[in-house]
Amino acid sequence: MKDTIGFNDYFIILKKRKKLIVSIILLFIIVSAIINYKVIKPKYESNTTLIVNGINTGKGNDMTLDDMGVTRDLAVVYSEIIKSRTILEEVINDLKLNISYEEIKDMVEVETINDTQIINIVVQNSNPVVAKNIANRIPRAFASEANRIFNINSVEVIDKAIKPELPIKPNKMINMAIATILSVFVGIFTSFLLEYMDTKIIDPEEVELILDIPILGVLPDEKI
Repeated sequence: MKDTIGFNDYFIILKKRKKLIVSIILLFIIVSAIINYKVIKPKYESNTTLIVNGINTGKGNDMTLDDMGVTRDLAVVYSEIIKSRTILEEVINDLKLNISYEEIKDMVEVETINDTQIINIVVQNSNPVVAKNIANRIPRAFASEANRIFNINSVEVIDKAIKPELPIKPNKMINMAIATILSVFVGIFTSFLLEYMDTKIIDPEEVELILDIPILGVLPDEKI
């Protein structure tokens, strides 16, 4: 290969190595498709939102601003209680799930909404029905436990979890697009690397450049 190449030489190299580039692109696409459609298990997400109506102070059901402030502060505590072993093992037993506490804990995410009394429970599972059932069963277990610990008024479900129709993971189209783009860069890089490692003298001009002697003649290509 020449020590230096011009702008047009880049296109010549890519054209010469086009079969290699196409092969790399196809290989990446096939491997990505196998991983996305056969290897990675889809994850479905279902969520439910609930509201904690506050601690029972013995003043009736009317909540003061102070009561609402305390409830918002306790929302973080409630989130930890929801993911406690007591709550989640009750859910496992009620739904007769063949999973451990650590496994179900990894499926559940709990977050408070904008420092309010509202709590959002998100469940991810490879089975959409199981994800929905867990999300709907957690509030019932939490209501009983929260009333026992804090003597709260009630826990009301705002939105029940529904069966998700489409998985949230993996995003097959995005993964395939990333694999395709990556394969193009790998193909181009490999082409230039092979060209750089190719030490064969191809052009008559390279003979003069490397050996510093004039060319007396050039043998014609037999194929031509």
